[in-house]
Formats: sequence, C-alpha cells, structure tokens
Amino acid sequence: GKENVIAALPLYHIFALTINLMIFANTGSKIILITNPRDMKGFIAELKKERISVFVGVNTLFNAMVNRPDFAEIDFSSLKLTVGGGMAT
Repeated sequence: GKENVIAALPLYHIFALTINLMIFANTGSKIILITNPRDMKGFIAELKKERISVFVGVNTLFNAMVNRPDFAEIDFSSLKLTVGGGMAT
C-alpha cells in the first residue's frame, strides 16, 4: 500500500489490468494514471513530479523514453520494480 505505481498503459488491456489493478490497486498502492504516454514530453514531466517505486510498461514505451534527452533528469532513486510485458521483452 506504500507503492507509487506509474500506469502508462490503457487499463482495458489485460497486461495493464492485471498488473496495475489486480495487483497494485488491490494492495492499496497509489496508481498514477498517464492518459497519453505518447505525449513523451508531458509523460516525462509527470515522472519528474512523482517519486515512483513501480513502473509498468512495454518495450515501445521504454524505448521511446530512453531516447529522449530529458529522460536523464528523472529521479529513479525510489524505483523498486520495473515490469515489462505485453509483447516479447
């Protein structure tokens, strides 16, 4: 219940539904919904505001993030778990 989880994937997909809602919502974690992760500038701005401990994503999202210069400005010091899925990882 003390985790801050980034939910950048649509919750109608089974991967996001399973991880974000069935696991982390069930434990009382704070889930930060990102409505448009394709807006990478806005997405990274949101990541800078929060101290996240869990990040759930897919390869295309992770790849898009690390190819942005402002990605290096995100503080991941509280990150405990990253979960990748939804396709070959």
